[in-house]
Amino acid sequence: MMYQYNPLHCLPSSAELPDSDDTPVDSELQILIPNLLLVNGEYILQPGDKIWMPEIGLGMGRERGTYQGRTREWLFWYDENGNRYQTPEEIVATQQQQIQELLARLQQQDIDPNIL
Repeated sequence: MMYQYNPLHCLPSSAELPDSDDTPVDSELQILIPNLLLVNGEYILQPGDKIWMPEIGLGMGRERGTYQGRTREWLFWYDENGNRYQTPEEIVATQQQQIQELLARLQQQDIDPNIL
């Protein structure tokens, strides 16, 4: 069975979509494009910006963030509780922060980490 989808109800018209010469593809108009999930051969509109894919145990969603030095809206992976998985850059930044906090605690106790 084919899903009878009317883009005039949910999507911007061709006149509203940016041309390659105009607004970048990551325009705010993307918000108007619905999240559809194929379930048993039928498309189901998903609420919000995240969808859960039980077949692979991951969620996918979009949010604004910085990745590889570029701040924009990105697609990210989420766990079953809706928590976003960190990018490699975010993991490194978190680990560096934890190391700095540990070094500060060692210094407060007059422990030289280079002697350990």
